[in-house]
Amino acid sequence: MSRMRPKPDVQKLLKFINNGSNASLQQFNTLAPTKRKITTLLKSNPQGIALEKFSTAYEAEFGEWLKPSVFGYSDIVEMLKTLDDIVDMKFFEFSDQMLLFSKSEESKGKFFGGNVINRIVQVLGILLHIKSNMYPQ
Repeated sequence: MSRMRPKPDVQKLLKFINNGSNASLQQFNTLAPTKRKITTLLKSNPQGIALEKFSTAYEAEFGEWLKPSVFGYSDIVEMLKTLDDIVDMKFFEFSDQMLLFSKSEESKGKFFGGNVINRIVQVLGILLHIKSNMYPQ
């Protein structure tokens, strides 16, 4: 049995949703539980987690290693940069460290504000563009 590939328009939408990285439907579905785990880990550490200790903290909390390559990313930094809706990365010069924090509901716009609405509007625009190309008038 051959693996089904999403249609080109669906591939474009997945790529857009995944911030420009190629993603399969399987990768997209398996990233959701991982995002929840990352959110849980960051919220339980409001003082932040040093980037170089993040993978170890994830493994200690959930009993499994975080493997960015499973989701199509080359490394943890690339993966975390694309998760900017849940991860806030801040560099502190005085300690020469990158710390990771959970984005608060206020910074995400309380569920349907700010970035979320912009993303929804952009996705709807893409869908309308796809529809107009499929059914020209």
